[in-house]
Amino acid sequence: MFYIKTRLGKSKIHGIGLFTDQDIKKGNPIYKHNNKLDLQLSKKELESLDIREQETIKKYGYIDKKSKKWRLDYDDIRFTNHSATPNMSLGSSGNIIALKNIKKGEELTQSYKDFEYDFNFEEIKVMVELMAKQEKMVSILYDNYAHKFPSFGLWQRLSDDEKVHAAILKKLYKNTDFFNLEINTKVFEHINIKTSIRKINKLIAKSKSHNLLNALQEAFKLETGLIEQKYFTIFYSDKKEVKEILDRLEQETRKHSDKIYKALIKEKSL
Repeated sequence: MFYIKTRLGKSKIHGIGLFTDQDIKKGNPIYKHNNKLDLQLSKKELESLDIREQETIKKYGYIDKKSKKWRLDYDDIRFTNHSATPNMSLGSSGNIIALKNIKKGEELTQSYKDFEYDFNFEEIKVMVELMAKQEKMVSILYDNYAHKFPSFGLWQRLSDDEKVHAAILKKLYKNTDFFNLEINTKVFEHINIKTSIRKINKLIAKSKSHNLLNALQEAFKLETGLIEQKYFTIFYSDKKEVKEILDRLEQETRKHSDKIYKALIKEKSL
């Protein structure tokens, strides 16, 4: 239940955000959860739902730190974005309160670490390692295409980029504790990355039988899939270096997608 007026709007942090529609003084209550209205599901209960229902809960919900259950808030509080320097947090009274004076029109933010189940250190390292492995597998796929289509220079350039991406992620892996990485459970789970790696392995096995059009189509699906799944918002950190790294990976993936799309359109026109 909100104690203040709010609205939804485009966020500079990520997607849709929650904004205050009035001035709020430091210490004033903003929101209180209602366990009778919020949906709470065990892992077994979640898995019993239709896959589309599961995806909705994973997108807008989170694993509660106390109950270890999936929780989906019934109102717009679910659009609150994470910040390493939030302007509201859970107070001793059980209310979410303002941590500072907040002006009308400002986005309301919380640290997800306050209420989300805290995945352990090894879980995060496994996730980063899987991401690095995926980038390496994509570089192998593009290497195969480069050898099969030697006159088509794009493949080698893409492969070289993917190798750099893998190296960047390995740097994150080796310095996970320094970068203070946290997992955004609303975006992605490592089982999805494992599934993606298996798909890439199948593409590698079939790559010799692909013609150029097939290769471009598969590469385009691969690159756009990473963007659509919000792959590069899987982590957050209070370290500037992490944001710069993830922003770089996302921008370069978008460039890959654009280049492949242009080549695909040209190939289809021949």
